[in-house]
Amino acid sequence: KPLMSKVVTATLQAVPGRKSKYTNLTGSVELELAWQPLIPFPGPDTSRLFPGSTKALLTVFVYSANNLAQYVDGKKFTAGHLPSPQVTLTVANYTMTSDIARDSQQAIFNHGEQFSLRSNWKTQTLVISVQDTEQSGSFGEVRIPLSTVQGKDKVKEILPLNNKFPSQTITFSAMLRFPFGGISAPTSG
Repeated sequence: KPLMSKVVTATLQAVPGRKSKYTNLTGSVELELAWQPLIPFPGPDTSRLFPGSTKALLTVFVYSANNLAQYVDGKKFTAGHLPSPQVTLTVANYTMTSDIARDSQQAIFNHGEQFSLRSNWKTQTLVISVQDTEQSGSFGEVRIPLSTVQGKDKVKEILPLNNKFPSQTITFSAMLRFPFGGISAPTSG
């Protein structure tokens, strides 16, 4: 069964002490919630059940960028400048940006995004880049092919933003999930 659901029923009743123009409130409300479970491996195609549906769901959370002292081109900051970094997440035709961390070389972002991907998700690459919004300088980027995330969640990974300056790092998590189509995930062996 590709969908999970739950029905919730509530009886309508007056709330003591709350004014209402309805003097005689009676009846019940029934709400059915339905969702499609997500699994870490692709299952059978669900497009017949849900035309135009998502083939994969990518969740990315960026915790921080640290030791932001130089731009990719090697240019140093002007005296007294503290960067105001911002993270940009790009995958497929989506681009999302975080809030700006003002005046910090140790930027805390705690920024998460979800991306609904189509059938070409295997060929896509997640790009996480960090820029200084005040001086338009780039601290670098990390490129993660989505095929490397399938079945292998990246949890609080720390990667250099640029190999020339490996102490400038980004800390992030990424996971890929797929709609459950009714057949169990592949077994290894």
